[in-house]
This record gives sequence, structure tokens and C-alpha cells, in this order.
Amino acid sequence: MNFNNQYLQSTMVALILLASGHFRTGAQEAAWLLGGSIGYDRSSNTVLYPSADRETAQSQISIRPYLGKRLNERWIAGLTLGYSFISNNLDLEEDNKTEKTRVHSGSVGVFARYGFNPGHKLLFQIEPSLLFNRGQTTIKVRNDEIYNASNSSFAVGIDPMASYEISTKINLIGRLNGLSYEVGAWRLKGDSAKTNFSVFNGTLNLLGIQIGAEIKF
Repeated sequence: MNFNNQYLQSTMVALILLASGHFRTGAQEAAWLLGGSIGYDRSSNTVLYPSADRETAQSQISIRPYLGKRLNERWIAGLTLGYSFISNNLDLEEDNKTEKTRVHSGSVGVFARYGFNPGHKLLFQIEPSLLFNRGQTTIKVRNDEIYNASNSSFAVGIDPMASYEISTKINLIGRLNGLSYEVGAWRLKGDSAKTNFSVFNGTLNLLGIQIGAEIKF
């Protein structure tokens, strides 16, 4: 009799948890994810140039669609595209000038996600990625001279993120810009010489959140 009472109590607790939506049901997870996010980010970095280091303040608007495949209950891997508009002001310490840079760029790359608490509607994840970027740049210096340039780079990063299941087919997502390292080169129009650059961002920017949604199928 005591065994039956304990079994009944355990069953009632499980039903209450399921009814509250704390856990997903036992249905099999969808194999594919199609989604995207949009975000705004503002950051300050030190850009390493051969002549001198430069402090830069940067604002960025980004759009990032992706397609991912679920490998198991914790891992997702996939392909991602991206478009971004960057507004960048560089302080040139050696001659007290400022360069205003505007960049339109596209990207293609791969990503992976690791889920820390599978089985929950609110899922905390971490997302490493590798991206190849190509862009067109307009540079305006203080004396109003304008230069056009092209740039290309590789970037590796690792971002914290979370997803919330609002239905069996749709998740809401939120992603923070985490650690990243970018290395590449840019070249002025009509000039064969390239200038190499590298940028490391080691600051977790709580204001630089990207929000979006994904469809499961």
C-alpha cells in the first residue's frame, strides 16, 4: 500500500512538471534548424598596425541566417551566412587625426553549438564559429580625403547564447558577442600593397545581443 502511494505521488509530481512546461515531452527532436538573428553591437578595441597601435570605437549592425543539423541531444552543427554594416572611428595617436571608416561586408562560415541543459525549454548554449569575411570600405580622414578599399579576413569566435522553445516547431534565440579573434588584410583601390591587421575582442558585451528565431523541421 505504501508502495502504491509513493508511486502515485511520483506520478503526480511528474505530471505537474510536464504541465508547467518545465521539461519537453518525450517526442523526438527535429533534425534540422533554419533560423536567423539581427543585432547591434558597440565595442572598443586596439588594432595592431606595423606603424603604431590604434584605438578604435566601432558600431555594427548584423544579420545572420543559418542552417543547422542536430547531431545529438547536446550538439548542433551547420552553415551560416551574414551581412554587416560597420561604422568605425580610429584615433591615430601619432598625428592626432581620426579616420572614419564605413564597411559593408558579407560572410560565410561554419558553426557548432553545445547545449548545457538538454531537455529544458530554456536551453543555455555556447557557439564556436569560423567565418570568412569580404567587404568594401570607405575611409574618410580628417582633411576630408576619401579612400576606397577592399578587405578580407578570417574570424574565430565563441559566443554564449540561449534558446527558448515557444512551440514544437519554433524557438526564440538570443546570442551575445563573446570572445573573437580576426586576422586579415585590406587594400586601397588602385594600390597593389596590402595592410595586414588583427583584432582581438575579449570583452563580453552585454549590450551587443542578437535576437532572432529558428524553425525546427
